[in-house]
Amino acid sequence: MDYPLNLNIGNAYFESYLTWPGVKFIHGFNQALTNNTRNRQMLLDTVPLACKALSNGRLAYWELGNEPDLYKTSAQGIKRPANWTQQDYVNEWLTTTRDIRTALQQSCPEDAATQVYKYYAPSFAGVNNNGLNLSVVTGLGLGNDSDIGIVSSHK
Repeated sequence: MDYPLNLNIGNAYFESYLTWPGVKFIHGFNQALTNNTRNRQMLLDTVPLACKALSNGRLAYWELGNEPDLYKTSAQGIKRPANWTQQDYVNEWLTTTRDIRTALQQSCPEDAATQVYKYYAPSFAGVNNNGLNLSVVTGLGLGNDSDIGIVSSHK
């Protein structure tokens, strides 16, 4: 394995967004680790840091989770049980993105009001992989909040 399974980020990480003037970034929130209360709270605790660092037009999109279709099978560690369904994924997505939106409105109200709140999503590893299918999760409500700006699939 060539990278850590767990990575915690803090203020210094977000300073990297200030290094390239005029560049817009996609900020990724780690959905894989939000399957417990502590890690979910850590994700929400980073929202004010990300919002501040990406103010003044530095944000292109948010991203929640990378390759969630591999969470049940990943060689880097299983992050969801074998019976985790497409509806479970959609429910988790909606709950977490809504909580992120609330945290943004509380921590950066001026930016939250002016920034377009859109996601680069769902960032699947494939188009029909390990029980998550883009067409099905869309039909189950993934885009109900009209917050997906770009559909992403890696293969």
